[in-house]
Amino acid sequence: MTLAATRARTIAATATSLEVGVLDRRETLLRHALAVEGSLLFLPPPGSPLSAASLLPDSPLVSAVMLDVAPVPAADRVRGRVVMTGRPRPVERRLPPQLVSFLCGEETSPGRQLLELRPATVHLEWHVEGERAEAVDPEEYAVARPDPLAGWEGGFLRHLHADHSDLLGPLAERLGHDVGAHERLRPVLADAHGVVLRAVGIDGASHDVRLGFDRQATCGCDAVAAFNEWLARTELAGLDQCG
Repeated sequence: MTLAATRARTIAATATSLEVGVLDRRETLLRHALAVEGSLLFLPPPGSPLSAASLLPDSPLVSAVMLDVAPVPAADRVRGRVVMTGRPRPVERRLPPQLVSFLCGEETSPGRQLLELRPATVHLEWHVEGERAEAVDPEEYAVARPDPLAGWEGGFLRHLHADHSDLLGPLAERLGHDVGAHERLRPVLADAHGVVLRAVGIDGASHDVRLGFDRQATCGCDAVAAFNEWLARTELAGLDQCG
């Protein structure tokens, strides 16, 4: 499984912004979910052309754009962007009542039904640890799973920023990274492989520094344990500890 497929699946599952484009119109979706194989499930807005388009035998190709934004203030907070294209279809599979309730909320407008967008193409743009843009094989995307820290890492990063920001510079240096004396460090990503800090100089130039876990994290408790191990190894544990 490629890292790009995992990142695309992670962004699709946790996107903080989602827009669907059909014809000459772009529509913001307030709720969405993913089927097991990664299809996008959503309720179109009232009056959306998506509802009528989904009933056509040869419905128009639509695009879904999902953004992933860092949960703490940082230079260029947009971490990634996924664009998938496909043809909308009414949901025919049986969905759990709780999922239907989440997607529909209190809305019962006649003529609206849940739609499914199975991606024919998937494109990923990634802005952490460099700039990359690449196509993702839809079949790889379909079998990929989100990063194990997806949905949890936001709270962890906010905690590091609010309660441990004074430790990030010394910690990065003691773990062998070159950090300038006047650079500000902000945690911008936590994934199964480590924590990424964004270093910003007084001139506004930035670069990313990855603190790699010794073992791949499978849950949030692994990430917290790894952070505390870093503090102990670098003799910073006496100053603070991540709870």
